[in-house]
Amino acid sequence: MTAPLRNDSDRYKELQTLLANLLHTGQKDTHEFKTAWQESEAIKNRNGGMPPAEPCPTCGGEGGLDSGGVTPWGSPISIPCPSCSAK
Repeated sequence: MTAPLRNDSDRYKELQTLLANLLHTGQKDTHEFKTAWQESEAIKNRNGGMPPAEPCPTCGGEGGLDSGGVTPWGSPISIPCPSCSAK
């Protein structure tokens, strides 16, 4: 399995837009529709049956921010994100 090129939230939105366009143009029985539907369902299944949540706009879902400081050995110091509860 290859790593996803974009996060689940962005890909899910793309798939929902594609599915809506295909439905609107009467292409529900096409291979493209079925493939997009299956992929969107797989994303939902990875997220407990729910559409993926948007990542925090402050930290991008990382749960921490760069404090701007570094440890004596040169590693960046992160602080908890004040905007979310990401872990």
